[in-house]
Amino acid sequence: MPVHSHSDRETFIVLTGELEAFMEDSWKTVKAGDTLDIPGDVKHAWRNSSNETVKLLVVSTVNMGEFFNEIGVPVENVKPGPPTPEALQHFVTVALEYGYWLGTPDDNASIGIKLG
Repeated sequence: MPVHSHSDRETFIVLTGELEAFMEDSWKTVKAGDTLDIPGDVKHAWRNSSNETVKLLVVSTVNMGEFFNEIGVPVENVKPGPPTPEALQHFVTVALEYGYWLGTPDDNASIGIKLG
């Protein structure tokens, strides 16, 4: 997940697997059983640098739930591989409508995430 921020607080509980979370200018490894709480308006990102599937429980606001409902697609309709350009544009459009900040390719490169 590229670097972004929003006013909604999020709490992530890692149920399975291991990933890296970026917050407060550094990467931290989080694994099954760990909890990460991200206050609103804090820039953050995620990356799975393993070959392992990661499952998260996400606790946030009703506003964030409505955002996920708008951008979400039933799993049976998701094709393998990267999202389509149309799906990415939909995500960006809806995120900006909600007032979310999305990092540029340079913002992401500066923390080690290559887009595209």
